Amino acid sequence: MLTKSELLFLKTQGLGADDVFDAKGRSIKDVKDEAKALGKVLVVGAPCGSGGHRLRTRHGHCVQCNPAPLGYLKRASALGDVYIAVSRSLNWTKVGSTTNREQRFAKLNFDAYGNASDWRPVFWITAEQSGRIELDAHRKLSRYAVEATYIKDGRPQVSRECFACPAIVAMNAIVQLVERGGYKTSRYWRDERYHWK
Repeated sequence: MLTKSELLFLKTQGLGADDVFDAKGRSIKDVKDEAKALGKVLVVGAPCGSGGHRLRTRHGHCVQCNPAPLGYLKRASALGDVYIAVSRSLNWTKVGSTTNREQRFAKLNFDAYGNASDWRPVFWITAEQSGRIELDAHRKLSRYAVEATYIKDGRPQVSRECFACPAIVAMNAIVQLVERGGYKTSRYWRDERYHWK
């Protein structure tokens, strides 16, 4: 099914043959949903016009010509934590995902994310496809979205994961997404000392 060069490319990206769906002559459009249901990150199909590569995203983009979409795909499908942190000084709620909770929580304050250094975690849930849940939660909370510019590594950054809503609203959005989406979860934590309202 896969050539040696395709297997080598997959290895350099932290993927393997098990992450690839064989389109078997069908178009990417025809197999996209089937590949997604099986949890396949990529599809092997007809060669691309630029380099003759066969490995594509489920949306048909050649990942050998441009591997950038793989970063998003890996983050979206990773097992990790979807978390909520709150800043009292801003009165904002942040929804994010991470594979290293403790490091991420420390970094929020070190980087003064959104120009605040009082971020406090109040909720997290460990789930498959944590990045996808995070992005779906951002869409669900979009009417509360707020942005702030802050400096990270000497460069201005824009925070895009903050919401002017109570943490309970964000938590309910995440829980609903997890339940409706049938995502596999292994554990969760909620700060009982936090004033949930």
